[in-house]
Amino acid sequence: MKYLLVFGVALLTGAFASAQERQQSELGQLQGELRQRRAEEQRLLDIRQRHDLGLPGEERDDRTFRAAPVNTETMERMLKQKEDEESAAMVLNAEYEKLRAAVDQLKAAAEERMRAEAADHPLGVVPQAGVAVPRTTQPGGNVLVQQSQAIDAGADRKPTEHGAPEPVLPAPLDPIVTQIHGSNDHQRVATALFRSGQDLMRVAATARAQGHAATAKELDDRGRDKLVRAIAELEPLLAVKEPPFAALFYLGRSRELLFRYSERHEQLSPSGSSRDYARREQEVREPFLAITARDVVRTGPRSDVDLLGDWGRAAQTAMTNFSWTNQHAAYDAMPTIKALTWPGER
Repeated sequence: MKYLLVFGVALLTGAFASAQERQQSELGQLQGELRQRRAEEQRLLDIRQRHDLGLPGEERDDRTFRAAPVNTETMERMLKQKEDEESAAMVLNAEYEKLRAAVDQLKAAAEERMRAEAADHPLGVVPQAGVAVPRTTQPGGNVLVQQSQAIDAGADRKPTEHGAPEPVLPAPLDPIVTQIHGSNDHQRVATALFRSGQDLMRVAATARAQGHAATAKELDDRGRDKLVRAIAELEPLLAVKEPPFAALFYLGRSRELLFRYSERHEQLSPSGSSRDYARREQEVREPFLAITARDVVRTGPRSDVDLLGDWGRAAQTAMTNFSWTNQHAAYDAMPTIKALTWPGER
């Protein structure tokens, strides 16, 4: 009986000592967390006071913040979270590799399809603003340059027995050797169409000066079609509230060339129909006026001086040139002697 009592007392003493140690450990952890929170509270209060006084902030020293001791339960939870994150990362990595393989396969198929199409239909390059277009007179080159050079060659030919230079017709148009496929850049396509129409009308003017009226009319008609298509290509860009300056400028230039076409071939003149003539003039000026109204830069000491930007100056110059041409295009710098009135004559 005595031995049982001693064993019970020893067992109770050990259990009490174990419970007391556990409580001391938990108490130590709680006291450590309490000290850490008080230190953090004091640091935040100090930062707030510095901010209110306008003092520079104090750099945080990570060495003063020590992590609290981690018990077994916290360690197991952290390890479980790490395993879950690694499993999710492996799943995402597998999905990424699968998608990358599919993208590489689609790229290879697209490149193979483009090479097959290029063998049958060579792709054309849309001209860009500020980049010189290569000019060549070789077969399959720039048809407009060949036509212009063929027309200009008439000035170097020897006169015939009647004293007039031998007429030279423009070179015939070559078959289509290149096409533009699938461009959705409305501005670049409209720019290419405008330049094509402008070149056609330029060559038509050269042919007209050489006396080839039928060829000039055909080239003017083709240039007009290009300009109409250029304006249609600009419609999506012009539908927004504030269209780009480039789209407005090319719209005005296209309308100006169509205005000159109507003067040459559709009897557009102030004497024929002043109302239509004024309406067409206003249509040409509208895009340029829209540019000058928006492209304004304020300068001066008090920002009270308005100056036009680059696009505004270009639009103003285009309007000035358009108005001057309309007023003085019929001026003849070399009148015949019969048109002069000498003193004493009526």
